[in-house]
This record gives sequence, structure tokens and C-alpha cells, in this order.
Amino acid sequence: MNRPCPDADQLKQLTTGTLPNPPATELEMHLLECPQCQEATAKMRLEDTFIQAIRDGARGAQSIDSQLDSEDQARVERIIADYGLQ
Repeated sequence: MNRPCPDADQLKQLTTGTLPNPPATELEMHLLECPQCQEATAKMRLEDTFIQAIRDGARGAQSIDSQLDSEDQARVERIIADYGLQ
């Protein structure tokens, strides 16, 4: 099924984990089928403390925790719970 491509803001929300369900699930399905959106997502340069903390993960978990504000920490915890990453 062809779904319309999301706008850049929706893609950013999806990739940063801030898009609520069910829209997130629908866009994830779209992303699996759409090479243009896959490319757009890959090219996004997200300047976000959450994403930066993940990129800096090689410095260790304690360092990452100190970089996250409470909102970002909640996002991490939600992603861990949603995807069973314990």
C-alpha cells in the first residue's frame, strides 16, 4: 500500500522517538517501504541532546547519563521499555 511521505518534522520526531503511537508505527511501516524517506532519514543531521548522547555512547553510560536532561532520560527509558532492551 502506498502511504504519503511524511514531512521533515514528522521524520525528525520519528527518528528522535518523540512521535507518539499510532502515528509512529504507521510511519515506521512507511519507512520500511520508501527508499526516498530512508535516504532523507539517513541524511538528517539532528542536533538534539538525545541523539548526541547516543553518538557519544562510546564514552560510557555514566557520561551519557550526565548529558541527558530529565525529558531525554524519560525518552530513553520509554524506548528501552517499548523495545524490551533491558
